[in-house]
Amino acid sequence: MSPDIGLDLQFYDAEESQDNGPLAKVLLLGGLGPLSPSVLPQPDEEAAALFAGHDLRGLGLLADAAFAQTPASGKTALDLCAKLGANVVSLAGMEGGALAQTRGMLGAIDSVGAGEAEAEAFRPVVRNIGGIRLGILAFSERRAERFDGRANILHPMVYDRVRMLQAQCDHIIVFCHAGLPKANLPLPDWRARYRRFIDAGASIVAGMPPSGISGWEEYRNGLVFYGLGTLADDREDAGDRSLALQLALERNGRFRYEVRMLERAGGTLRLCEREAEKKEINDINTLLLNERAYLEQSNALCRTVYETWERETCANSAGSRRGLLGAFLPQTAEQRKRKEEARLQVLLENESLRMAVLCALETRQNEKTEGRV
Repeated sequence: MSPDIGLDLQFYDAEESQDNGPLAKVLLLGGLGPLSPSVLPQPDEEAAALFAGHDLRGLGLLADAAFAQTPASGKTALDLCAKLGANVVSLAGMEGGALAQTRGMLGAIDSVGAGEAEAEAFRPVVRNIGGIRLGILAFSERRAERFDGRANILHPMVYDRVRMLQAQCDHIIVFCHAGLPKANLPLPDWRARYRRFIDAGASIVAGMPPSGISGWEEYRNGLVFYGLGTLADDREDAGDRSLALQLALERNGRFRYEVRMLERAGGTLRLCEREAEKKEINDINTLLLNERAYLEQSNALCRTVYETWERETCANSAGSRRGLLGAFLPQTAEQRKRKEEARLQVLLENESLRMAVLCALETRQNEKTEGRV
């Protein structure tokens, strides 16, 4: 792997002859969300050639509980999966009734990260591609400790799931669905956890947070992508750009890679060549190489998230009473207790939000301490 990473910096020749034996070509894409049945996005000629030139294509399906009420939009997403030639999909980004509904429509496409029982949700997909053994897992940040059909990324044995595959696989790919919405950086806690998958034996960690594209870094003998992005999703505020990670996998953990960027423009999927978008991703990659600058920006992000959450929860609490006047009426101790418990429940159920709030409070306390000194 090259020390120069970024779009237009890291390339390999997929047709180059290999002295080390067989080669498996794998393409990893971002997520697909609910799509309007009236418009099925079509890859242009260049994008279609990109999809076709690989032995295995993996991506993630993304949907919230509302998806279950619109099954036609899910069928369209699966139609696009088939059109792109997807072999493996992560279902760890699905929520509520959408999960069971989608599992029943996959057909011959393998899935990871979800199941009716916990053992099934943690079960990997193992493929032999020309003599190269590849294992694929998927994990998700969940809103509560109870089992909801998805593999919990905070499970105490999550890294053992990777270690158990090492004896039978040349490479392990881990899809991770976690993070803050609208955040272009990984939180330090998630960054540390993703790196631990590499320490445990994974070659590639492919993040699919709700924020979209978040950059990547080379770590030890592996790659950590903090956000592959969203290839197509008709929901409001959903992204329309995805990194396309091309992997040339060799035996015994050796690999080369190239990264392109795809975008959805109307009803077309095409390669994105706009320099501004490429620079945005490359700037994040550069920031990840500067630990001090990364932590400063991450702390600022957490402060913004915390202050926004605090304003919104306070506004919702005030708005729960009748009209503006209700916000100024005295509250009983029981009412205040219920509201505080509701805020605490939201905070405890959302791991990324909890991480951000703790970071923001610690940063605020450090600033006060330094001010007194």
